[in-house]
Amino acid sequence: MQSRRGVVIAENLTGLGPVLDAQAARRPVELSLFPLRPAAEGAPVRTVARLG
Repeated sequence: MQSRRGVVIAENLTGLGPVLDAQAARRPVELSLFPLRPAAEGAPVRTVARLG
């Protein structure tokens, strides 16, 4: 996935309650976005969060 200036925009994500709770508790959060159709601009992704 290419990004301009190091920024990736991910929209319409759901189930983010645990991620927001981890951020509020100042725990580390790592997000990974895996394209479902590589090399397509605006393609859907599978998003995975690892909470510390």
